[in-house]
Formats: sequence, C-alpha cells, structure tokens
Amino acid sequence: MKLLIWGAGSLGLMLLDTIERIDPNAELAWLADNLPRGTVHQGLTVFGDRHALKRAAAEGWQLALALGQAGHRHQALGLARAANIPLLSLIDPVALVSSRAQIAPGCLVMPSAIVNAGAVLDEGVLVHNQALISHHVRLGEAVSVFPGARLLGGSQVGIGVSIGAGALVLPGMAIGEWATIAPATVVMEDIEARTLVAGNPARTVQRLADIDVPRLFPMAEPECMDLRLQNCLRAVWGRIPSPELPWELGLTPEWDSLAHLRLVAEVEARFSLRLSQAEILSLKDLPSLKAILTQHGVTL
Repeated sequence: MKLLIWGAGSLGLMLLDTIERIDPNAELAWLADNLPRGTVHQGLTVFGDRHALKRAAAEGWQLALALGQAGHRHQALGLARAANIPLLSLIDPVALVSSRAQIAPGCLVMPSAIVNAGAVLDEGVLVHNQALISHHVRLGEAVSVFPGARLLGGSQVGIGVSIGAGALVLPGMAIGEWATIAPATVVMEDIEARTLVAGNPARTVQRLADIDVPRLFPMAEPECMDLRLQNCLRAVWGRIPSPELPWELGLTPEWDSLAHLRLVAEVEARFSLRLSQAEILSLKDLPSLKAILTQHGVTL
C-alpha cells in the first residue's frame, strides 16, 4: 500500500499508529502545505503540498486525510476529487465497527471508537477515540466527532458539524450543517445549521457566519508552523483579554477561538503587520479582513 497522509500534525501522528496496526509494511509519506518537499518529518518524507495531488495520483498513491478541522477536510475532499486520487478510509483494528455500517472513502475511525449497525458515515468523517456512533445515525461529509462523544440511535448530522468531546446527542435528533456542539453538551432538541450550542440541555451561544477566510491560507497543523508563525501566534495570544477569549472571537463553522488566533497570526506573518486588539476582535469574516488590510495599505 502506497499511502499519502495529508496533515503532518498531531492527528497525523495518531494515524501512523493506526496504519502500523493495519499494514506494518505500508509505504508512507506526508502531504503537507507548510513543510518543504523532501523534508523528513517524524520519520516520513514530505511528498509535496496540495499541488502535488495529481502527481501522486499518477504515481499510484492513495490518500488519507489527517486534518482535524471539518472545514479543512471539506476543502481537501474537493481537491482530492479534482485530482482523481483515491481516498482511503482507515479503521483502527481496536475500533468496533459493524459490518452493517456504511463508511464512505476518506473517513478515519480511531482506536476504541464504536460504529453500530445501520450507521452511515459520508466522505471525510472523523470519529475520534472512544466515540459512539449508534445504530442508524447518519454523519454528513467532513463531520468531526471528538473523543467520548455519543450519538444515539437515528441522529442525523449535517455537513461539517463538529461534536465536542463528551457530548451526548439523544436519539432522533437532527443537527444542521456546520453547527458546533461544545464539549459535554447534551442535545435534547434539533439544532439549527450554523449555530454554536453548549450546556445541558444545549442552548444557542452564537450564530455562526459564513466565512471564506480559511481558503486564503494554507492548511497547517500547529506542529508544522514555521518559527515566524509560531512567534506571531504567541504575540497575538498576549494581546487578547482572557475573559473574552472563549466566545468573543467570532467562532465560525471552520474553526474555534484558537484557530481564530492562528488566522490572525497568519495575517500578521504574511503581511508583516501588528494588529491592534480591536482589529483582532473585529476579524470575523472576509470583508472585515479586507477592511483591516486596507487600513494598513494592503490590497488582496
């Protein structure tokens, strides 16, 4: 098996353990946007970045997605389809997956996860350690189910939803696309699309706006950030008042507050800027990004 792992961060390292249990003799390499081609990272060579997908397909590679964020996996699925590279689903041998479950290409089912009979996982779904996908649950494309979350019988989950660690979704609930379920939340009613919910029972914390900003920047796991970007991230973190950190950073379907900070850090690193606290807190969508850059004399 020749397998490219897209995403050389923490999830990629976890996936290496799964692959070793499935096929110890597999030929492996990274696909990474922030590591130079030919670099050796964690014992594997970097084959290239996203622009190498067509070359990889021509050379007979398959692709596994080790991208933790739903928005990044959703984007990667489209690029993989365009390149016509085969997507591989990986199910850890320690996971318990029914033969009567349907698992589409590009999924990851991590150790000790359970997927019961009648469950359907669309392309690019990530089921983390010890999560439960009960009977006849359907997970839409690029859904993320984090460790210990439990989705009970018949739940229907839309594209790009993130279900936090330890959350509980009661039987028959419907969760709209790109919603975010906070950790330990108990979902007892249907959840509208593009909302952030938290608590027991779940309550709406914030409406999530559409945003295209992630497509301006290469996907990157924290471990693969270059040193300049890491330093920018630390500097941005120091300019955020801690009481505002959890909920006031414009949560979107494609990232949480930490990823918002990473976005700000990427803006500062790429354009050699230092944003004010007010600008950081106002950076919520593409128009606000353009407005901030215009103020600094930068045109996209």
